[in-house]
Amino acid sequence: MRGSVDARCIARSLFTAIARIPPEQRGASATFVAIALPGLIGFGALGAETGVWFTIKLQNQSALMPPQYRRPTR
Repeated sequence: MRGSVDARCIARSLFTAIARIPPEQRGASATFVAIALPGLIGFGALGAETGVWFTIKLQNQSALMPPQYRRPTR
């Protein structure tokens, strides 16, 4: 229970600090992109990693199958 209290305290102090920032509009797009870009790159990398994982899994499964059940390769 102590961890959730600390997380709430940290979140509250972060939101308070953000609320104190003056509402300046210039540079808002750059800030948004700077905050969102690591997440977008991370999800792209996660998708690529999942694709590699499925490819390796398929290759390993087909290597263990008897020849008459394998897919024809190109």
